[in-house]
Amino acid sequence: MCVSRFLRCVSFSLVPMAMVCMLCNVLLLFPDLKIHFLLEGHVTREATWAPGLWGSGLLVLLAARSFLRSSRTSGCFAFRRQVS
Repeated sequence: MCVSRFLRCVSFSLVPMAMVCMLCNVLLLFPDLKIHFLLEGHVTREATWAPGLWGSGLLVLLAARSFLRSSRTSGCFAFRRQVS
């Protein structure tokens, strides 16, 4: 399998995983989809930092975007030529 095809498969599989991580973190912040848990202080401090939104969400989406951009090279060994 070519490197560019593999990068395309990885980038397309990372996008739904990042969306699931972002959704899970939003559900951690708002249990039962009600804001009063957050306002009353029932949510931990670490959950309010929202690491799932920033780390597992946006950074993984940026990585998927860069994988998709680098997979647009022509030929199977074009990616290796760019690296060296």
